[in-house]
Amino acid sequence: MSMEKYKIGIALSGGGARGIAHLGVLKALEEKNLAPEVISGASAGSIVGALYADGHTPEEIFKFFQASGFYKFVKFGLEPRGILKLDGLVKVLKDHLSVERIEDLKKPLFIGCTEFNSGKQRLFSEGDLSVLVMASCSIPILFKAVEYESKLLIDGGVVSNLPIEPLVDQCAVLIGSHVNPIDEKDDLTGWMNLVDRVFSLATYNTIRDHIPKCDLFIEPKELAHYGIFSTSQDRSMFELGYEEALKVLESNGY
Repeated sequence: MSMEKYKIGIALSGGGARGIAHLGVLKALEEKNLAPEVISGASAGSIVGALYADGHTPEEIFKFFQASGFYKFVKFGLEPRGILKLDGLVKVLKDHLSVERIEDLKKPLFIGCTEFNSGKQRLFSEGDLSVLVMASCSIPILFKAVEYESKLLIDGGVVSNLPIEPLVDQCAVLIGSHVNPIDEKDDLTGWMNLVDRVFSLATYNTIRDHIPKCDLFIEPKELAHYGIFSTSQDRSMFELGYEEALKVLESNGY
């Protein structure tokens, strides 16, 4: 007899605005009657995961991002231990989420964060939803750490950018949706491009060992051509996720 708690679980990686591709992946899964029952997300994946676990469809979430901009809510302003603010993210979440705490969502959600002081991974399945999503998105150097329960928390991708840890052995089918592919980069000029590249390379090493543990691994390679704050190509990133997911599903007999 199967000991798995869930039929289908999905881990959603970080990747800045490229996280919009997760919505295309979720849409494809729903069309194939493979909607995830449990979600784990880091950084951008935690934003998508929170809204999806709250019961919004991928297309509805896409409309939220189009209206507010996936990262247009970033505020430029000097801050201690970081230079950008994510206040706008909390507003977007509070405007669209029906609950304030993770444990009250319609589907179970794990939010991956990193303890700044100890370097340990933290996986939250209960607690203040919008604050923990903000913490999970706080890319070091760019954003200040978020204080939560007397700990400083930063981007979950620092230690595990595809947080499958709480889903392993819990799901009959474990899906990894990774939107931070690595390819050869020609243009490495500009401060934001450099930060994006360094973070992408560093976080890729956190997912290497996770890929073989996924029953289905979805990684649209073309996303490598989009930047961490690419907000003008929303629909094309959504479509890249959708098409890649369909391709992976079909090649695995779904």
